[in-house]
Amino acid sequence: MAVTIFSVYLIFYVYGLRDGIDPLDEGIVAYAASRVADGSVLYRDVFVNWSPGNIWLISAVFYALGRSLYMARLAGAVTAAFAGIVSFTVLNRLTSRWIAVLASLYWMALTGFTKTTSLATATSFIFSGLALLIVCKVADEPSLRTKDHLLLGVLVGLCVLFQIFDGVAVALLVAAFMVVRYVSRRHVVDKPTILEVGFLLAGIGIVLVPVVLYFAAQASLSDLLYATVFYNIESTQSGLMSRGVSGGPAIEALFLPLTPTLIVTMYVWYFPYVALTLSVMTVLHGIYRRNRDWTKIAIVLAYALLTFPSYLRRPDFQHLISSYFGIVLLLGITVENFARLFSRLS
Repeated sequence: MAVTIFSVYLIFYVYGLRDGIDPLDEGIVAYAASRVADGSVLYRDVFVNWSPGNIWLISAVFYALGRSLYMARLAGAVTAAFAGIVSFTVLNRLTSRWIAVLASLYWMALTGFTKTTSLATATSFIFSGLALLIVCKVADEPSLRTKDHLLLGVLVGLCVLFQIFDGVAVALLVAAFMVVRYVSRRHVVDKPTILEVGFLLAGIGIVLVPVVLYFAAQASLSDLLYATVFYNIESTQSGLMSRGVSGGPAIEALFLPLTPTLIVTMYVWYFPYVALTLSVMTVLHGIYRRNRDWTKIAIVLAYALLTFPSYLRRPDFQHLISSYFGIVLLLGITVENFARLFSRLS
């Protein structure tokens, strides 16, 4: 099934590759990647406000396969197809197979509609989804193996390398999960040991320490921090001040004459709030019914909430889609739980 999902995704995305320049930063990414392929150093010779992983990935594609926007978009199509497999794998573990298939196809339609494949931004979803899968694994098993903690740390490090805010969100989720394991009085999962925490931190260090040392030697750590962290915090703050909390079309637009464009726009912008509300209701119902399934929903809900600031940064679909990965996972889990509830009531 995973091979089928990957094939459908890849065909869909490759068929949608476009001519011309995508105005949503694609030219900047391609230019920066081309400069890096020539030996330039990010944040010293070329300024971008993203983590370096994605630029390095596209520059490697340019170096190996030739420099063209088509190659960059093809790399984006492949990473998005892998992200589709990850979304299917996560939901296939937490829900039924058909729910996983439908939610994955929904994710494919969203990412295709928002042209996410142009910038290969789906790369961070691969690593964050796999990290989420390992965390959810504890809901079904009494403990994690040591190598699982090492792998989890590597995935967190890769998330930071490719999309720093997604990486921070996953790191906070993992940290909170470790704390809950430690203070929990229920003997559902084993308490984390110092060795396990050490392997987790070692996995993060394996990825990030060489990167930090590289930029310390070749560029400036202050420039790296400003470009990847402080610049984006400033843009988020200015966006919230200028647009309000929603970041999208005003609620007053609901009273305008309905057109297909307005319906799609309102749906894409405000559906996350509906999905988050339904998932909170599902978690509360699970706690009330003492159903253990609520813990896995709570983990995915926490991930979606932690990645939600990406939704508020700028009023365009490229930034919106950064928070939709968790929303789609939540949607699949919530739909199945509501279906079970209604089946019991009927």
